[in-house]
Amino acid sequence: MEIISMDGANIAGHWLALAGDVHTAMFLGADEAQRLTDGVTGWSAEAVAVRLLLRSCRNLQGIIVLCEQRLVVESRTLARSLLENSFGVAALQSPESAQTYLQMLWDDSEESRRRQGKFILDKLSSSPGDVAKLRQAIDAMDRSLKTISPKQVAELGAMLPQYLYYQRLSDDSAHATAKSLHHHVTIAADKSWTFRYVPGTDGEIAATIQYALIAALAVGVGVADLVGAVESKVRLMQLSERWRALPTAESI
Repeated sequence: MEIISMDGANIAGHWLALAGDVHTAMFLGADEAQRLTDGVTGWSAEAVAVRLLLRSCRNLQGIIVLCEQRLVVESRTLARSLLENSFGVAALQSPESAQTYLQMLWDDSEESRRRQGKFILDKLSSSPGDVAKLRQAIDAMDRSLKTISPKQVAELGAMLPQYLYYQRLSDDSAHATAKSLHHHVTIAADKSWTFRYVPGTDGEIAATIQYALIAALAVGVGVADLVGAVESKVRLMQLSERWRALPTAESI
């Protein structure tokens, strides 16, 4: 498999080089944000924003590694995670939407635990453990809670238009859909087809990074605004200008 170089020799290389610089800036921003939020409560908007930034740093690092290996589907799955992070950061920008989002996170955690316990009781009743105690715990939990909806989170902030990209990445790569499975076949002019297992093209890699950096830069700038990380915001805004100057990649 041909590995993409980050020397900027082609469009994919240009996008990869920018992704590397954004990744570095985000890690520097994470360090600055952690210093500025030292001592805040664990479920404050600022503390959750820094966690989203740290998660985004790792997501972007994974995207870079996978794109260097021309693994399109796998890198786009992580790009979708980056977009989800950006919805959360955007929701944290105002006190009202932040409170709604933080409650959604809490409710999601509780409801996820309840559903896991219920699945054990309904489908895995022979599993080792105290079933009666588990049933008692499940019965005591609030049944009105809901798991978190990425769309509802996106609706809380300025990243809502990017929810379309989230949908496209879900259909294209993250889920085992008809479209994502289509990555593994080649259709001939006579409508015949063959299986394929080939590396991603430069265009596919460039498109993946272009979409991923929309989210990564939004996360970085959003967290910088929230915690007052001035140096980080300056770096990221300069990188945003580089993003705008690069040739537009193909659509996903």
